Parts: sequence; structure tokens; C-alpha cells
Amino acid sequence: MSSRQPHSLDHVFKARSACFVGVSSDASKSSGVPLRIMMRHKFPGPIYPVNPKAETIEGLKCYASVADLPEAPDIAYITVPAPAVPAAIEACGKRGIPSCSILTSGFEEVEGGGDLAGQVRAAAEKYDMALVGPNSEGTWSVKHRVILTFGSAAKRDTLHHGNIAIVSQSGAMGGGLARRLQESGYGCSYFVSVGNETILTAFDYMDYLIDQDDVDVILVFLEGIIDGWRLMPVAEKARRNGVRIVVLKSGNSAAGRSATASHTGKVSTPFGIYRDLFDEAGIIMVRSLVELLEAGQLFQRMPLPARATGDHGGLGVMSVPGGARALVADQCAETGVPLAKFTPETVATLRDLLPKFGVAENPTDVTGEVVSNPELLDKSADLVINDPNTEATLLQLGNGGPRDIHTKREAFTAISARSKGPVILSLLADTVPDAAHEELSRAGIFPARDCGEGVKYLSWLYRAREIADTSYDDRAGAPTADLDRPTGWRETADLLADNGVPVCPWTTIAAGDNVAEALAGLTFPVAVKALPEDAAHKTELGLVHLGVTDAEAVARAAASIRETIGQDRPVLVQSMAAEGVELLIAARRDPDFGPILIVGAGGRDVELLEDVRHVSLPLSKKALRHAVGKLGVDAHLQGYRGAPPADRDALLACAAAVGTLFQRLPASVTEIELNPVIVHPDGAGVSVVDVLIG
Repeated sequence: MSSRQPHSLDHVFKARSACFVGVSSDASKSSGVPLRIMMRHKFPGPIYPVNPKAETIEGLKCYASVADLPEAPDIAYITVPAPAVPAAIEACGKRGIPSCSILTSGFEEVEGGGDLAGQVRAAAEKYDMALVGPNSEGTWSVKHRVILTFGSAAKRDTLHHGNIAIVSQSGAMGGGLARRLQESGYGCSYFVSVGNETILTAFDYMDYLIDQDDVDVILVFLEGIIDGWRLMPVAEKARRNGVRIVVLKSGNSAAGRSATASHTGKVSTPFGIYRDLFDEAGIIMVRSLVELLEAGQLFQRMPLPARATGDHGGLGVMSVPGGARALVADQCAETGVPLAKFTPETVATLRDLLPKFGVAENPTDVTGEVVSNPELLDKSADLVINDPNTEATLLQLGNGGPRDIHTKREAFTAISARSKGPVILSLLADTVPDAAHEELSRAGIFPARDCGEGVKYLSWLYRAREIADTSYDDRAGAPTADLDRPTGWRETADLLADNGVPVCPWTTIAAGDNVAEALAGLTFPVAVKALPEDAAHKTELGLVHLGVTDAEAVARAAASIRETIGQDRPVLVQSMAAEGVELLIAARRDPDFGPILIVGAGGRDVELLEDVRHVSLPLSKKALRHAVGKLGVDAHLQGYRGAPPADRDALLACAAAVGTLFQRLPASVTEIELNPVIVHPDGAGVSVVDVLIG
């Protein structure tokens, strides 16, 4: 017998007994539905209705209070009005019930509900209770028949079990996904409507579900997160376990963030941060609920692309209509799906086999002859799927595709059985019925309405293969916050220099200083500008003078700047950095994810270009290098139009130093921004020109 202590969520998803607190004897009410659903799906353990106004409900003995129960069940499903919920949680805790799921709304999501939510939180924490919700549609565990929900998706006689878990911050969106998985026959294993996440968050459920033997993919609908620091460890655990996480994130535009705030009371982090950190974490993002459904079905049934034994691996295409060849090639180029380059032997054999009007090179045109000649279909397929460079196969059917699915099912199944990787069967804008779709996928064939959809599916599979191969195992531990907040330019510049961030040589001059003497340590030309603490956007205010060539000109520039910032203010003078690529390096404390590092195109057009990438802290240098490689400005770092390549190693070292320094500063420092950072030719290092600390 295992000595493992039960996870707290075992009481939710593997409950052996349950009580329903506030259950209604009226089956039409939302407080009466969950008990009936639980019984409908033949929950194997004892069920205890708790309602002081009834003696029995649905033939079950009813108890006046939780204290009267003959045992402490694993979970209590609570449907009492919001003001009574804290007392119900307290009563469950006293009775020794380890978990509760709360249907009731009226907490964090409504004005004035915060105090009530605080009482719920305090009661749950007092008893170390696993708490689902409040404001939750409920949870499913199909294998264990623990279906605790009022949602309509569970109002069916049979639930199909499939290795897909759903975690949703919207009950309706998650319920719709569960319903379609059930209707399509793919099924699911777990469903969680997280509700307000008063105790348990989306990451708690994901962390638990990753360990379950009937979960291969987790589908997540997110509006925002509150514990983003857990993203990387949870995602890395999923990667190690071979579990794919697919996320649909809402609230990505300005209007979407406003809608999210009005729905949840939460201001969402800008989408670019989610995009980049989810990419770093190895989470696949999709754009619609339909895509979330498709991704779940795809990853549940289809293998990842095989490993080519040749030098030019990728997708092998068999197209019946020749017009699809260029379209597939275009879509592969857009999505990053590689096209296999068939060996000369494969091309020569195909050329001899196909009609003269066919095309043997990939993407092939096997012509409509294969429709009426099964032998030609089999031989062509064998050549394509057995080529050393074929990792996956897309079979593009013609206008007879819907008929071919029925008449040539055995032939397609045989091709799939012989293939080395996934097989996508593409139609010409036709929809495959649910039953046929599910049956084909069980045979290793995934249908697509057209080749664009098929290539999209392949892009997800190739991305999943890349994720499986990528481990940012060099992530550093978080350093101790042991530094004080710097005050003013001098302390800031000294702090940066002491921590490996090279600031351009500088000095300050005050009114009445001997300018020539003050500039003795600098080389001309110089820049004359207001100190960062006196002006954040200096260029727009005319507070920057560049290329100043002598002391007299410096004095004039300083006098001009003081007319705006005040005669008593010192002025900063810096030696001009040599030419190079201008970048931005910044670190910020994000309300969702905590400390993050930002790299991107710098200079005065940084807001206009929006060419930035975000990396989580503590830092993985592998992830940082990957992020820099995704920047548009990376073309300049590589050496654009004959320019020498830039000192990438110095840039990465500078960015890493900024990330480490930022984590050592107190929480009152919310931001460090270095802009521009001049990256000089390879071997010449970097120069930091300007710094802001917020």
C-alpha cells in the first residue's frame, strides 16, 4: 500500500463521500440540480443532503446541519446564500470536512463583496481547507464519477472519458468546451470552474492535474492570473510529464482588458507579457474557443512529428488537386512548419509512378488518378511517408473528399498505420461529422476542413515537439533583496557600474563650476542633458544636446537646460558612445507575474516600434538568448546590409546583470529602464546612455 499522503485536491476529485449544504428539494432550482447530477452519474459513495426543512431528498435522508452528519465527508458542495457561506465553511471545518466547493456568487466579483470573501478565506485557511470558488460552476472527475456541478454540460446520461482536463476562469466558457468534447465523443477527464480563486488558483489545479494518469493535455481559459510566479515551475513540471498545456487568454486588447476588469474586478496585464512568458514556459496559445477544442482533440490523439533520418526533415504533402500545392507551401512558410525535401531517389520514383501531369517534388501533385486507382494511392503514400525526410504527412483530398472519407476509410487507416508521424487529412472547406472525426482520430488521422487548418494543426504539433526538447535548466535562483534604493543619478550610476552594467563616462556641472576643469576626464564630443530625476522624457522637452565639441558649447547647452529645470540644478555631461545598435533593457514588477526583464529596440522610437520581448525572473540565460533572437532589431544585431555583427554576448551579459540587480533592490523600486543601450560591434561591448529608476 502506498505511503503517499493524499493531496488536498484528492478530496475534490477523488471524493469517496459528499454532502450538499443548502440543497433544495426543488430539482428545477440551481441549488437542487447538483445533487441530481451527482446521482445521475452514479457516484459510488454515500451522499448526504443538508437541509433543515426536508426529511428526505431524492430518497436520501436529509440532515438538519453539517454537525449532524454520521461522518465527515471528503467534500461539501455549498449552495446557501452568500451571507451564510462563511458560517457554512466554519461548520464544515469544525466537522473535519477537508474540502468545499461553493456555487454561490456575491463575493469578490461584486461591489462590497470583498469583506464577505475575506471571511470565507479566513475560515478556509483556519482549517487548511481546499476551497473551490466561490462563484464556481463546479468540478468534474469523470473516472471517479465525482460530478459536482449545476452546469448543463453534465446533464447527460453518459460522460465520455478522455485524457483532456479543462481549467477555466469562466464557468460558461469551460462548460461549453466540456459539452463539445462530450458531444464529439472525445470526452474529458476533469473539469474545473475556478470561480473567484479565493483559496485555490488555476495554477493549483494545473499543478495537481499534471500528475494524474488520465491527463495528457490541459485546456485553460484565462482572463488573468494572480500568482504568475508559479508559471515556470508548473509549466516545467508539465513538460517533464509530457502534458501539453494550451491556453486561450482573453482581455488582450485595451477594450478586452476593460471588459475583463468589469467582469472580474481585475486589471489584466498587457498581452505582450502573457505571450512572451507563456512562450518561454512552453505553453501553446490559441485564439478562439474552437481552436482550444481542436487543440485538445489533436493532442489527445495525435503523435508528435517524427525525427527525420535525412538532412531536410519536415512535412510531406500528397495533394490530389494541384492548386493546393502553392497554398500549402505558403501556409507552411507563414506558420514555420518545415517542408520536407524529398531525396532524389524518392522524386525519381514518384516521377516514374505518377501521370505525366503530376508533380513529384514536395508538395506533390499526385493527381486525381489516385482516387480511382487504389494501387497508385498506396504506392505514392509509401514513397512519401517512407522518405527519410518526412516527419508528418498531409493528404489533401479533392472535391470528392467527404465521399472518400467513407469509401476509402480502410486505405487511409492503412496509410496512417505505416506513417512515421501524424497524418492530417485535409478537405476543401467540408466539415467532418463528430462521429467520423472521432473515429478517424482513433485511427491516427486528424481531419481538417482545408489545408490552412491542417497546417495550423501541424504548427501546434511541431511547437509541442520543440517544447518537449527545450528545458531552461539554467534558471538562476532568486537573489536576496539586499540593496537600498539609490537616490539620484550618482548613486544609480555607481550602483550599475558596481554590478557589471557599463554606463558611459560622465560628470555633472553646476552653475558657477569651471566647465573646462569639470570635463577633464571626458572625451569629446559629449552629450549635455538634464538629470533623469529632473526630466524623464528629455528629448521631447529640448533637454538633450548631442555632439557638443568643446567646453564653451557645453556651458551654453547647460545654461539653456537650466532655463527649463531651474538654475540651481546640476546638468549631466556624458561622453558620446561610439555607434552601434540601440536597444532597451528594462526590469519591472508586473502585478501578475512579479519581476520580469524586458529587452527590445531602443532609442526615442521605443513606444512607436513596440519591438520588445519579456523574460521571467529569476533569469534563464537560454530564455534570454531566445527572446533576443525573436526581436525585429535582431537583424541589426546580426549585421544588416554589410554592417558588422554586434556584441551579442555583451548585450546578454548586461541584460542578465540588470535582471539580477533589480531582484536585489527593495520592492519600492518598481522599474529600471536603460534606454538606449548602445551595442557596439562584436568584441567592443555595450554602453549604457540613460537610466531611469521608478
